[in-house]
Amino acid sequence: MSTAKKLNKSNFVRTPFGAFNKNHVISITPTDSGVAVFGDGNALIFWLEEKDEKKARKVADALTDAVIDGAKLDWKQLGYVPA
Repeated sequence: MSTAKKLNKSNFVRTPFGAFNKNHVISITPTDSGVAVFGDGNALIFWLEEKDEKKARKVADALTDAVIDGAKLDWKQLGYVPA
C-alpha cells in the first residue's frame, strides 16, 4: 500500500488565481506585461498579466517577500480581489 505524501501548506504561496510551491521558485521577474515566476528547470509556474509596469514591480516585490521571508500577501491591497 502506498501512502500519498502530505503537502505542507506553509510551503505554498496563495494567489487569487491558484498557488505555487515556494521551495521550487528560482526567479520572480516583473515584465512589461506582467509578473513571471519560474521554478525548477526554468518552468513557468505562475503568471500574472499586468499592463501597469509599476504595479507589476510591486507585485513581484510582494511575491519575493512571500517566497523569501514567508510574508503574507495582501492581494486586495495590491489591487486584486478574488472573484
